Amino acid sequence: MSPLAYASQVKTPTLVLHGENDLRCPQEQGQQFYMALQRQGVDTKLMLFPQSSHGLSRNGLPNLRIERLQAISEWLASHENKSVN
Repeated sequence: MSPLAYASQVKTPTLVLHGENDLRCPQEQGQQFYMALQRQGVDTKLMLFPQSSHGLSRNGLPNLRIERLQAISEWLASHENKSVN
């Protein structure tokens, strides 16, 4: 069930967003996935959000929810016209 098991198959640029207080998916798992993608040359970025749980998008601090949405928007805009082999 872990995304890490499939990291070797990833080619798509990947933005990893993780709450530092996520009890459902430990922070180390997000970091391991990010590092696995980096090792195989996938364009990837890791963002950690302090004081945030697994539900950051629904019930996180308002300023962090805004930061998360801005990060997603910027990531998508920066990869808008790039194709993945």
